[in-house]
Amino acid sequence: SLMLLGIVTDTSNLMYRTSYQTFSVLSKLQMYGAEMPKVQRYLREDFDMYVKRMTILNNVEMVEGQYGIAVCNSDDYVTRQFIAKVADSLILVESIKAGFCIGRINDHQVAISARSLDEVNVQVIMERLGGGGHFNNSATQIEGITIDEAKERLINVLKVQDQIGEKMM
Repeated sequence: SLMLLGIVTDTSNLMYRTSYQTFSVLSKLQMYGAEMPKVQRYLREDFDMYVKRMTILNNVEMVEGQYGIAVCNSDDYVTRQFIAKVADSLILVESIKAGFCIGRINDHQVAISARSLDEVNVQVIMERLGGGGHFNNSATQIEGITIDEAKERLINVLKVQDQIGEKMM
């Protein structure tokens, strides 16, 4: 079950970086007793963090009618994992082609996590902000900036992205 947990985590619930080999391994693990309910219990979220994530998601701003931007409270420090989870939640909404979450990770850095399914190359967007990653899973950390300034920079990049039409890889 722990190996199954690793695969589920690494592939974002089997959404990314999977192949026939992944499913072959999953089949073998099940034969050896791996159980998805156990994995789901390990992945449960603390109630307070769940409420915090839902509060942030309730205040998503739409940009250009297709980008969802969620912003964490500027007084709170959040983990990179937390903002990634918020960004993951955004792309579950039908009208959002790319989801972004912005949060302060320490006194000097603001992080942006970016997710998409297959319509927007978030790697290019994050590279323009000094970060990187993969086509549908990217991030950046920016030093010496406020959350509002990071949001403004992101919106400017998204508007330029739309103008030049670089959505697909």
